[in-house]
Amino acid sequence: MDLAPATTRSGRPKKITLSGTQTVKELVESKPSITLNELSEAYYKKHKVKLSASMLCRELKHLKLSYKKLSIYAAEKETPENKKKEKNTYYH
Repeated sequence: MDLAPATTRSGRPKKITLSGTQTVKELVESKPSITLNELSEAYYKKHKVKLSASMLCRELKHLKLSYKKLSIYAAEKETPENKKKEKNTYYH
């Protein structure tokens, strides 16, 4: 009697391929504030496969990537003018 775990996965196959996983990773790293809908559209343009927000959310969790949007305050802080101001500010 063989008690080894099954090597095949049951259920529906993933829509996201290995190259698709790489695409998702690159898109999130290039634009950290991307929304799931924008990510879905960008994925569709490249791979011609529609992905739901929940599929992308699971994939991002699997990749250990965050897709949190920056708050307005944080986004403003990242502008070149504000970085320059902060660099020239002296704290006592």
